[in-house]
Amino acid sequence: MAYGAAIWHPPQPGRQNGKRKAPKGPAARMTSIQNKCLRVVSGAYRATPISVLETETFIPPLDLYLDARLAQFRLRHKESGMEDLVKNACLKIRSKLPRRRRRQQQQPAQTEGEARTQWAEAWTKDEHQESLPVHKVLISKWKQQWEMEKPEWGLLGARTPGRAAVKRHAALHKAESAVITQIRTGRIGLAAFLNKARVPGMESPACSCGWGKETAAHIIAHCPQFAELRHQIADRRTGRIDLKTLMSSPDEVRRLAKWFIQLKLLPQFNLAEELLYGNEENGS
Repeated sequence: MAYGAAIWHPPQPGRQNGKRKAPKGPAARMTSIQNKCLRVVSGAYRATPISVLETETFIPPLDLYLDARLAQFRLRHKESGMEDLVKNACLKIRSKLPRRRRRQQQQPAQTEGEARTQWAEAWTKDEHQESLPVHKVLISKWKQQWEMEKPEWGLLGARTPGRAAVKRHAALHKAESAVITQIRTGRIGLAAFLNKARVPGMESPACSCGWGKETAAHIIAHCPQFAELRHQIADRRTGRIDLKTLMSSPDEVRRLAKWFIQLKLLPQFNLAEELLYGNEENGS
């Protein structure tokens, strides 16, 4: 999808009033395609913020990714000497064109390629004006963007972008990966989210146990209806529920996904539960 981006992708606008400007050019149209793909791949609800899905799948915002591709190409183009070669060739061609006006003999202005190279050099510098590798700049800008636009509601484990997201989902089946994404983002088919999303018939966010709102964290750590099953996901050393570890450790994530699916609170995973775990009892 990003093939040839160094040619057709224009540098994207920065921030205005603390908020990211909307992508422009082909990136604006392609972003909507990437967003749809992220929802399909992750199994997330449409209400899940795209910024959260990007961090959960470790797929950077498309405009940032294309900026990185452009910067990498422009810097390599200059370092290889090709930029000067192209510039001199253009000057030679221009000198042989008919001159209708005297002002055409003046030194030509900065070319588009030179302007993009200048942009790339500025894009890859940190606050101390030191040049950094393009991939580090990409991650740094992505993290800054995440911190400034991070959703405040419902996140359970979703953090700044990092490769840990790839490891977390690597050993999971599709259904397990989807349920973990829904748990971590807070956008899951439980009363608290469905009530917030104004789903018809969901008049209250409360859990049927009466102890609090029906969120994934409540089900995992507090709801008395699942007290007898909770030992399956408890820390093997302390016997307690450690949400942080359950949300981050690849082994614990898989254990949590299986446990949550087998609770059969989410009907869309019932078939997956039957296919993945057969006749296993939730408690064996």
